Amino acid sequence: MRKYIIMIALFSAHTAMSCDVCGGAVGSVSGTVIPGTFDNYIGLNTSFQWFSSTHLTLFENEVPIHSRELFSLGSIHGRYSPVRRVQFLVNVPLSRVQKQMDGEKNIISGVSDISIRTNYLIVDRNKEEEKKYLNLFVGGSVKVPTGRSVFRGEELSVFHRNMLPGTGTFDFGLHADVFFRKRSNGFTGRNTVTFRGAIPNEYDYGNVFQSRWSGFHMFEFKKTSLMLDLGAEMLLLGKDENWAIGETDRYTGGWTLSPSLRVIYFWKNVVLNAKFQRPAVQNLASGQVKNTFSLQGGIILLLKKSKE
Repeated sequence: MRKYIIMIALFSAHTAMSCDVCGGAVGSVSGTVIPGTFDNYIGLNTSFQWFSSTHLTLFENEVPIHSRELFSLGSIHGRYSPVRRVQFLVNVPLSRVQKQMDGEKNIISGVSDISIRTNYLIVDRNKEEEKKYLNLFVGGSVKVPTGRSVFRGEELSVFHRNMLPGTGTFDFGLHADVFFRKRSNGFTGRNTVTFRGAIPNEYDYGNVFQSRWSGFHMFEFKKTSLMLDLGAEMLLLGKDENWAIGETDRYTGGWTLSPSLRVIYFWKNVVLNAKFQRPAVQNLASGQVKNTFSLQGGIILLLKKSKE
């Protein structure tokens, strides 16, 4: 039972990075629903990402304008598995973006795009006597444009299109997740490529690739457990095409490479987790945007026993 709970916590909480010009609306990538377990469950997740941006001026002698952005995402997510090898997952996010520039604070928020995912377990090798486990999941997902994707009032003069709660497009993802554990140590790998859609005659969002690999160690106590999970995450964002003006949005896209630390606490059928992340190297929006820090936390409640 405990081994499968661990797999929930390692795969369940992940949120795509976003910024005003790096090519991703909040909640646009279906990454918060990647559990690798055989329990049905429901969970809450929240994340905060801080950015600083430098905006180009029209004339060479002008002083550049700087801004700070805080992207917040809260979501409820769950999983149902009718049989051991098949999983259905749903993620419903709420997004909020706060932008500070020229001494003014502006906020945009709302329900973001819902994502639905199916997983299939293709490798299932468990040796209980050796406490050795290997599982490999593959799957596909679709993001449904349920979030608002049009500007209201003066929002257009303050916010970039990628700051809206939704993108107005159907996005499709391919996923592969691996989990290995031998006694108290193990590793995980998560890889996702998302093919993002386009708004006809308006905007074409760049595709996204995310990969995280980590190693972990379990500390066992009488009734609880604590896991330390240390890994590195790569994010690649394709550039957007602004069809309204007939050119590539040059200040979108980019990449980050970030070490991350996840702390996970297990108590009965409750799992608490937190992740801290800060890019070691990055190049977002041709260097105009920097991700300064990311913080994520969540709680998961198991609804029934594992099918072991």
